[in-house]
Amino acid sequence: MNTCKTCKYWGGIPKGSYSSIDSHKNLGTCSCPKIQYGYGAIDVSDNGAVIENDEGWGMLVGLGFGCIHHSE
Repeated sequence: MNTCKTCKYWGGIPKGSYSSIDSHKNLGTCSCPKIQYGYGAIDVSDNGAVIENDEGWGMLVGLGFGCIHHSE
């Protein structure tokens, strides 16, 4: 299975975004265009997702998380 660890969309947590998880090196955010963050995003494809983002970090995933949008 393709995982976040080898995906070009996976990235670290923005510093200061959520202090209790900033030090977790195995967590990160996803920048895949199919994953939209924030409020008001209504044009989401059938294989996409909208993630509420009121805390400034949105969805966090671990290195071993698998996704259909994986891209090396």
